[in-house]
Amino acid sequence: MKNEVIASNPIRSKIGKKESVTPNQLFFMYNRENGKWKKTGTVRAKKVADNRKIAMGDVEPTIFYPVHWGRYGKNAEGSLLSPKKDLGTYISFGSVMQPTQGFKLNFAQRVHKLLNTSDMLNLKIYIEGNVLNGLKDNNPFFDDIGLKGKNNLLVYNIGLGLCYDFFILGGVQLSPFLGYYIENATYKNRADINKAISPNEIPMSPIPFIKKSDYGQISYLNFGVRLPINLTYNIKVVPSYAYSSRNYNKANGVAFYANNKSYPQNMIIVKNNSFFDISLQVEF
Repeated sequence: MKNEVIASNPIRSKIGKKESVTPNQLFFMYNRENGKWKKTGTVRAKKVADNRKIAMGDVEPTIFYPVHWGRYGKNAEGSLLSPKKDLGTYISFGSVMQPTQGFKLNFAQRVHKLLNTSDMLNLKIYIEGNVLNGLKDNNPFFDDIGLKGKNNLLVYNIGLGLCYDFFILGGVQLSPFLGYYIENATYKNRADINKAISPNEIPMSPIPFIKKSDYGQISYLNFGVRLPINLTYNIKVVPSYAYSSRNYNKANGVAFYANNKSYPQNMIIVKNNSFFDISLQVEF
């Protein structure tokens, strides 16, 4: 199926449900240069025209929005559109820069077909995991028991949430998101700490969703915005900023397990509730 673009701003073409066009369907845009057809842009169907009962005469066009502009920019009139199969699946991997250095992996899936709606074309559900290496338990109790510099934590979390893509410019999106996260923190110098507080010892870090513990495990909401920028139609650089309700006040730390009842602060003390990362996203 190929059809001509009849107008720009917004992009329109006289294809629709009769040609099995569906909301958010991906199309490549082609222009003829030196006798050859070359891909010059990428668009998705926004408002699909129902042309199934119209045999002749004027037909309402389907409206498209740009995903990635090529060399022709908004001069799309006269281009040809050709459908491109896609799964609506996104995989992102990258580097966490705040609150400390780390690694992230994100899997997202468009859900508009599952919801059977054309009003939420860019709604996605995502699952995300982060490993943070460099956070410290700032509880002063470490200095009191001679463990200065032994307060390093290994932190990892997993989250489930929703995000929605707004296409603000050709090839640039704004994607607010909200997720629920479970996070674990465990001491990297656990053996040295156990020697210092013997005969007591801190437990092993629990596994999210499987084993619960007061030690080093918290849950929180994380909300923020991503700014996907297209390198190609299906590869994006994605900077992301988020702020969370992250709080370790109920996560028992080394002072608690040392059984020092006279010590006023027995929880893990981790500051900074904001997150910043940058990742590479591939769309399938």
